[in-house]
Amino acid sequence: MKRKILVVLVVAAAVFMMSGCGPSAPKSELTTMTAEQVVQAFIDAGFPIDNVITYTAETDVNHFLGRPNQYTSKTNFADTRADQYSVDNPVGGTVEVFNNASDAKKRYDYVSGITDDPGPFFQYSYLFENVYLRIDGKLSPEQAEDYENAFKTLQVNGRPQYTGEEGKTDSTESSKVYGLGEPWTIDGSFSVVFNSAINTTERSEYSGDKPQVVILTYEYENIGFEKGTSDFSVTNLTAIDSNKVLGDSYSLPDLKYPKSAPVGTKSVGNQVAFGLNNVSSEITVNVEVYEDGSGNHKATFKLPVQ
Repeated sequence: MKRKILVVLVVAAAVFMMSGCGPSAPKSELTTMTAEQVVQAFIDAGFPIDNVITYTAETDVNHFLGRPNQYTSKTNFADTRADQYSVDNPVGGTVEVFNNASDAKKRYDYVSGITDDPGPFFQYSYLFENVYLRIDGKLSPEQAEDYENAFKTLQVNGRPQYTGEEGKTDSTESSKVYGLGEPWTIDGSFSVVFNSAINTTERSEYSGDKPQVVILTYEYENIGFEKGTSDFSVTNLTAIDSNKVLGDSYSLPDLKYPKSAPVGTKSVGNQVAFGLNNVSSEITVNVEVYEDGSGNHKATFKLPVQ
């Protein structure tokens, strides 16, 4: 009799345990997707994406793809709302996929430590399990948030939809060419002025040797720029040498990178360096500022190199 009671109790306990376990949450399909598939999901959602580059172990410039503890797939893409300077380096975003969440987190911590601060290397970073998404800092916070929301939708096996306006936003471009010390002002919003363009003999092992490296020093004032962000900074700059060749952003250790300016304040002493392919006594600098609701403001400066 005791044996029968014991059997009944064991069976009853097993049934209770099984009934108490609800259905497990479905696994996120995002964790099984390649980088190219993630970007394709953004394209299918309607994002203004162009020039998609999926790398191989041979074409990956970092030489990380397929290496131990590194990403197993990587895709870069261009967002057509951002100015594009090279077909080999699209401005828009990057997706990297890893074997596991631990490897992805290590990569996230390393890269975001470099790209989180305002400056020419700023990027928006988003991590989910083994998938790492970066959006270029030349896109506005609202545009980056659209990608973030789509990324979150993929995490729960949803189908993201982009409802914003496709393609380039409306822009205001000044026909005037500004000089050294001459402010470019958008009434009621902001102003930008370049103080110097100085040739330097300093070189960086990370950016390589260039025939000429020029350090630009500039300042900007936040007159009333409140749309889309509480603070204001000017980081979307390009430099063109006397042979009309685009310069490359150049990393130097002691640069004073741009600082955010709240409404009613100025950010002074900001610096950025460009490596030029041709020695030039004068360079052209294009500046672009995105303002939510107003589009892209653009201006051109001609600066003598000292």
